[in-house]
Amino acid sequence: MSIRISVIGPDAQRIADISSALPAASDSLALKTATGGIVEAAAEIERDQPDLLVIESPRVADGDLALLESSLLTAPKTTALLLAPEHSSEFLLKAMRAGVREVIPTPLVNGELAAALGRQLERLGLQRFASPAARVIAFVPAKGGSGATFLASSLAVELASRGMRTLLTDLNVPFGDAALYLTEARPTATLADLARQLARLDATLLDSASLSISDDLALLAAPDSVERYADVTAEAIDRILTVARSRYRFVILDAGRGIDPVTIRGLDRADEILLVAQASIPYLHAARRLIELFSGLGYDKGKLRLVLNRHERGAEISPADAARTLGIELAHLIPNSYRSVAWAVNHGQPIQESAPRDAVTRAIAQMAGRLMSKGPGEPGAGPGGSGGRRGLWH
Repeated sequence: MSIRISVIGPDAQRIADISSALPAASDSLALKTATGGIVEAAAEIERDQPDLLVIESPRVADGDLALLESSLLTAPKTTALLLAPEHSSEFLLKAMRAGVREVIPTPLVNGELAAALGRQLERLGLQRFASPAARVIAFVPAKGGSGATFLASSLAVELASRGMRTLLTDLNVPFGDAALYLTEARPTATLADLARQLARLDATLLDSASLSISDDLALLAAPDSVERYADVTAEAIDRILTVARSRYRFVILDAGRGIDPVTIRGLDRADEILLVAQASIPYLHAARRLIELFSGLGYDKGKLRLVLNRHERGAEISPADAARTLGIELAHLIPNSYRSVAWAVNHGQPIQESAPRDAVTRAIAQMAGRLMSKGPGEPGAGPGGSGGRRGLWH
């Protein structure tokens, strides 16, 4: 099904300028243009009800806004963007009340129109003709102290540093503290705030609720209390991830150990689940129980991969032993570098900044490289293997 976009401007040159800010034409995009102003736009809305209407008008009177409002009331699925020289707060309020989604001031500068079009196409879920959907990677700790939050946040930083727009989503409730690993800033909104506004959830709202860490990295924080977490439902997580996948290249879930309907929905949507453990009997025992639970949920073992954290050479339980015991692929070995990791965590600073040459930093870079080389659903290549002696509990 094509996306129907109508562009109405005062002359052919302005129409061409507006049209050039749209994504490249494809089978998913049907563009219609016409010369005119608010009157012609109102007629277009009532006649064709386009998905997206872009209007440029050098003058907009109160009567024009009233006409536009009455037309938009007949077409609730039409999104209207207005290009106009007037952009006082009073005018913006009147335009919004008339049903205009965004007002872009003219003359256009700094790609504002292209950015606004992108936001609205994302809101409408129309990015199928643009970049592919994000990969969703979930980190699950085998037991407390596994280091999953550190790895999830560090991976998010690494991906963003490579130009991969990344969203780190903290599902570890009520103990979510991913923000502490990245910044001293306090999140002003959380998952709960988005969940309470599902009816108007779009890319713009998702951006406003996320804490910007860098140009390509944002954090969606966990609710700060169990009471607020009650607002977060499986449906909300499903909707949030749908919007996030159209907005980002990677969505990293710090899932925590609480396996509830919300976490399960997040894991359902994940392309890959990274189970974080250490090479010791208590950790592997806990990991095995989680794998049994995941099997009961219908997850194929190909979706699960093992990350062994704090690895020490010559350890009594080798990485190959751990992988064979659990029956899943060993994807990554993260070496033990306690001092560097502790300093980064205690100072809320990514290890890439505090210890760029550390072995842990290099291991995280390798993890990012593997994920970037794979598409959604593809099996990952890891250092683990099969064969050899049997697992520890066989």
